[in-house]
Amino acid sequence: MPTHVFVVSGSGRSGTGHTAAVLTALGAPCGHEAVFHPGNRVGTSASSVRRAWPRNIAGDASWFAGPFLGRLPEGSTVLHQVREPLAVIRSLLRLGMLDAEAPHRPFAQEFVPELALGGPTVRAMRYWIEWNRMVEAAGDYDDLRYRRHKLEDLDVDGVIALSEFLGLERRRDVVQRVLDSRPRDLNTRGDKRRDAAVTWESLPKGALLDEFVELARSYGYEPGRVERLAAG
Repeated sequence: MPTHVFVVSGSGRSGTGHTAAVLTALGAPCGHEAVFHPGNRVGTSASSVRRAWPRNIAGDASWFAGPFLGRLPEGSTVLHQVREPLAVIRSLLRLGMLDAEAPHRPFAQEFVPELALGGPTVRAMRYWIEWNRMVEAAGDYDDLRYRRHKLEDLDVDGVIALSEFLGLERRRDVVQRVLDSRPRDLNTRGDKRRDAAVTWESLPKGALLDEFVELARSYGYEPGRVERLAAG
């Protein structure tokens, strides 16, 4: 296992697979759910994480890492990746990721028991809130390095800044070539025609929506702004 490892995490459908591919191409070998996945449940200590870590990668990008970030070895880096929340909700609903029979629903519900309640949209909103809060809590650990970034900001400048945080220096033309060869929508799945029905206005009103909007704004997303720009 590398001396200092890094983890890219956030809610599911936040583009961590894309980031893993970009960082790997830039010289920071990063697996995608190679360490943290339901079939590889790490134990309760940093030593168990060390034993689970392949020697050929320095990082792992996985939403499954969220509950285990506090068990990372001292000096590890947590890169908290967030994505425009409505895009995440649409993707979760399109794939049925939190449906009753979905394969990863039991894992998510183990750490967010509230996912047993409500309809699909309510579950997706609650999941986005709680999973991001879980990852964000890594910033409270004195022995971990924490940085949050938006998927939408991973242009050339954003990737250079991210790489520098990991101790890598890469030329702009190199980063541009890597981004050109790895589009963000590579992992898009499901029927996107369903997305149009999911808008900020369609989300169920109440305390959960207030909580959802508040967290979105704290991450730099203004509800409805992306849709207004697209419509214009």
